[in-house]
Amino acid sequence: MDEEERIRLADERLALECDKLREEIAKLRAPVKFSEKLPQYSTAVSTLIAVLVFLLGLGQYTKEQSKNREAAARQTKAEVEARDRTFMYPLWERQLALYFEASQAAATIATTTDSQERERAKNKFWMLYEGPLIVVESPSVSGAMKAFGECLEQQSGDLRDLSRQLSSAIQKSIEEGANIRLSEFSKGKFDYRR
Repeated sequence: MDEEERIRLADERLALECDKLREEIAKLRAPVKFSEKLPQYSTAVSTLIAVLVFLLGLGQYTKEQSKNREAAARQTKAEVEARDRTFMYPLWERQLALYFEASQAAATIATTTDSQERERAKNKFWMLYEGPLIVVESPSVSGAMKAFGECLEQQSGDLRDLSRQLSSAIQKSIEEGANIRLSEFSKGKFDYRR
C-alpha cells in the first residue's frame, strides 16, 4: 500500500466520521418525540407519584390520629362527668332536703303564732345553721342564714322578709348547683376550720 492509498483511505474515513457527526448533530437538533423522552422522565414521575402518595397517606394518618385523640378526650370527659354525677347525686339530694328544711324552719319562725311550734322551728333552724347545712350550703345561702339568725337573736328586723330572702338564695343555689362538678363543689364555701 502506497502513500496515496493511505491518504485516500484516511480521507474516506474522515469523510465517514464527518457524515456520522452530521447525522448525530441533526438528531440532536431535531425535535425529540415524547415517546423517546418517556423513559427519561418515567423514573422522575414514578418517584414524584410515590412521594405524593406517601404525603397523602401521612396526612390521612395524622388526621385519623387527631380524630382518635379527640374522641378519646371526649370519652374521658364523659366518663369523668358521669362519675361526678353518680357521686354528687346523693349529695345533691341531701342538699335539697336540708335547703327545704331550713326554708321551712325560717318560714315557720317568721309566720307562726304558736309559741311551741315557733320554738321547735327555732331549734331546727339553729341545728341546721350550726351543722348539716354547713356541708352543702352555697355562700349566698350561708349569708342569708346568717342574716336571718342575727335578726332572730337580736329580735329586731323583718323576719318575713329575711325568710323570703333565704328562700330566694336557696332557689338560686339550687339553680347554680344543678350542673356543678365534684371539683367545683367546695369552691367559695366558708371553711370553719380556720
